[in-house]
Amino acid sequence: YTLQKKDETLNDVLIRAKGLSLDAYEYGLHLARDGKQVALDDFNIILHNKDIITVPRHPGVVEVQGAVYQPRFIQFNNKKSLRDYIEGAGGFTTEANKFDITVVHANGEVEIKKLFRSPTIREGSTIIVQLNEEREDFDTTEFVSNIASLITSIATIILLFGI
Repeated sequence: YTLQKKDETLNDVLIRAKGLSLDAYEYGLHLARDGKQVALDDFNIILHNKDIITVPRHPGVVEVQGAVYQPRFIQFNNKKSLRDYIEGAGGFTTEANKFDITVVHANGEVEIKKLFRSPTIREGSTIIVQLNEEREDFDTTEFVSNIASLITSIATIILLFGI
């Protein structure tokens, strides 16, 4: 469809198109602007000439990827929780950061798992379990050396300035 007026919204275009078909997945509607997906809160966004609108069919699945044993697509069930989907993908690997989980919804919205709040999983969502950041092992020798150097510097200052 071409835009017919300057401030035409996505909602206006959908009305002109006589709505979405029965198999269209409204929550998965994508709006791309300048090659980037726009995360939509609603359809009252003013469209630009080169915007691209894509309306997918119901995907019927949730994708789980990242630090899980069996990254895969899992059939969507609105009774399943974030934990259920992760368990369905084999559970967390030993390298997984269980506290760093990102959920990308079909419409482009992104939610981060919080300590006491888990994102709602919707049809077409992608769950990404991040890896733990690698940390350097604690080097006792280096630590003792740095402390000794610090103590020496403090002692030198005390001797020089008679503090």
